Amino acid sequence: MPHALSNREMAGLLYSRACARCLGHSTLPSGLSDWLSVLTPLGFDIGSFIFPDWKCVGGLTTRLAFNGMWPLVLMLAVALVFAARKAARKASVRSAALRSLEAAVFISFCVLPSVTRSLFLAFQCQSFGFDDLTSETKSYLTASLDIECTGSGAHQPIIALAVGFIVVWPLAMPLLYALLLYRCHRSIQNHQPSPLSRAIRFLWSDYKDGYYWYEMIALTKKLVREVVVARS
Repeated sequence: MPHALSNREMAGLLYSRACARCLGHSTLPSGLSDWLSVLTPLGFDIGSFIFPDWKCVGGLTTRLAFNGMWPLVLMLAVALVFAARKAARKASVRSAALRSLEAAVFISFCVLPSVTRSLFLAFQCQSFGFDDLTSETKSYLTASLDIECTGSGAHQPIIALAVGFIVVWPLAMPLLYALLLYRCHRSIQNHQPSPLSRAIRFLWSDYKDGYYWYEMIALTKKLVREVVVARS
């Protein structure tokens, strides 16, 4: 590789690799694709690798719950590790919190597109002919063809769970990033890094100071693209 990649560049390439897989072709050089394979769990539906057949463990409801929860559990585990290390070294709690925030921003940013894509499986339906005489059709979930897309019955808890995690991931996470960037905008623009701005540098360090907010636009485009792909 010609130069070392920043964390944000790795996340961008990981997202490109995920898009290539979704579209059925590869757009990355084979060497780079192999190198990024170590980050595969962050960019893909990791649950599909662990549980190939979700019917054995609760179906689509369990799949959505797993996809929405495992990154949060991972962030919590990392935070506990940092807290334990800082406690062993008798370092400040604030230092552990900032390191945990830095890790949480990176993890959540990497998984956000794939988690968003998986949550919209709750609304992705496919129509089938039901009565040829009346041309009546019925729609079933593409990810679980035994569940009819009615918004009620077995479909209702799936929608409720998906909506809850949609609030947490594609809505709350970008808002949290935007809030953190706003809190740090003076430090960034005045070239006076604060502990908080250093902790979230993943979101702004690759842009000119006047465009520190641009990652929010790029992230919004990614999420809109994921929703469009999931709904198509």
